Amino acid sequence: MHVDDLRRELAARVANARAPRENVNVVIGRGRRRRALRRAAGGVIVAALAVAIAVPIAFRQPATNGLVSTRPAPTPIAISDSSWALHPKGVAGLANGTSFHALATSPHSFLLAGARPSRNGSQATIWYSHDGATWNQAQSPSTTGEIVAIAAAGDTALAVGSENRGSFSFVWGSGDDGRHWTLLARGTQLFGAPAPQ
Repeated sequence: MHVDDLRRELAARVANARAPRENVNVVIGRGRRRRALRRAAGGVIVAALAVAIAVPIAFRQPATNGLVSTRPAPTPIAISDSSWALHPKGVAGLANGTSFHALATSPHSFLLAGARPSRNGSQATIWYSHDGATWNQAQSPSTTGEIVAIAAAGDTALAVGSENRGSFSFVWGSGDDGRHWTLLARGTQLFGAPAPQ
């Protein structure tokens, strides 16, 4: 047999072959499942849109005429210039000459980071406060330089600072809401090589 004869015989068999009945049923079943899935997805999308529109309206509109609201009606707040007053650093527990570079909040207090003056230049320092008016100095490693960033999550906090005009970097950590700090890392290229100038 030649190749041409084999091709003709194969073409004849394909032309005379019957399609299996079960394949047609599988295709029909697949189409029905897809249609049902599209209908269900459409219902979910309509419900999500209804919630997305109704919830902001409910929070924006105060309750009136016996309708139920999810929040109380807002009370007007009047702010005037007399609400603000000068609060000297010394009265707040912060020494004169201190500089502040970062502020963070934890669940129980505010954390303020920067530097305070010392005999060797500046001392990296962190303060904590319960009310924002009176500040206490946290216990921290004795490090010349300044804290440039601070962040808190729960009772854990991290502070990043630099010494000697940025030639050394350091990271402090606290696990007690910013009251006590320990040195976690220190180095010349702690965060990688310096950016090109």
